[in-house]
Amino acid sequence: MPAPVRMRWLDSYIEQTRTRDIETLDGRRDPVRLRAYLEALALNTAGVVTDKTLYDAAAVNARTGEAYERLPHDLLIVDKVPAWLSNRLKRLVRGPRRYLVDPALVAALLRVDGRALIRDGDLLGRLPDTFVRWLRDELGDRFVAGVVLHTGPRASTSWTRGSSPPPSASCGSETRTGRESRVLGWSSDRRRPGPA
Repeated sequence: MPAPVRMRWLDSYIEQTRTRDIETLDGRRDPVRLRAYLEALALNTAGVVTDKTLYDAAAVNARTGEAYERLPHDLLIVDKVPAWLSNRLKRLVRGPRRYLVDPALVAALLRVDGRALIRDGDLLGRLPDTFVRWLRDELGDRFVAGVVLHTGPRASTSWTRGSSPPPSASCGSETRTGRESRVLGWSSDRRRPGPA
């Protein structure tokens, strides 16, 4: 699908979600503020963000923000993953991660194309994490393992059957699905994906 057509389709999907679909669940929500909330979710996909940060971005109070939190989850466009740290005290500090279930929705909500994405290192790191999690959910038991590269100093395993090493620890990544595997490479320029 050509990029302009894809963007129009995604825009209409988002518009329908924030107006008609939300109205069927809870007709009292302001579509403008809900859009701001969804944009804040998109900016923070695959990350740990406080509820207050999201509420402030949408200019809503905590009670309304809690309702806004439930609506995209009920519509199956946002998934909340519990904190993954095993230390009980650290768990108090690290909250759950929120994921928009489709990386294309992130790009559409933020109005970014491939070029803008490459220039934004933070968002560039969040989308592959969102994509690999989406892929894992879509493939179920056929998903064997996934790796997401990031620019942080340490490796982590923030989700089941996956790891996220910094680029200095790995020269590429591999996603396995049952009998097949596909190697995804990364060029020496961390801002730009490259062939494996």
